[in-house]
Amino acid sequence: MKRRIENVRRWMPVLLMVLVLPAQSLADEEISIDCAKAMGMVELKYCSGEAYRLADEDLNSMWKSVTAGLEKNFKRTLIEAQRAWITFRDRNCEAETFHSQGTTGYMVNYDVCLERMTRHRTEELRTLLEAN
Repeated sequence: MKRRIENVRRWMPVLLMVLVLPAQSLADEEISIDCAKAMGMVELKYCSGEAYRLADEDLNSMWKSVTAGLEKNFKRTLIEAQRAWITFRDRNCEAETFHSQGTTGYMVNYDVCLERMTRHRTEELRTLLEAN
């Protein structure tokens, strides 16, 4: 047992370098990944995360437009609805990706769900803005 622990301690730095450095180097350098041609899991994860990040930026921008100048009670109601929607989005994506948990594609699937639902919510808010 003691020998196994010593082996793990000896190889741990090497394992960390192999597992962490490729992802870290993507985070540290300017990324030049063509997401239309992404094939590897690191690229797919990066691209799905980036797509969700952009969708979230769009949603936040739309939120500011929609809530600017709203009557206090309406704004409070809309904030409560948005909080409920965020909870729903997260639980829905957990359910949608449930069977892929523990696989290498889980986070890609989860990000894709988050992006899709976020883009849909942005359109719902756009419709609300246009109606007012």
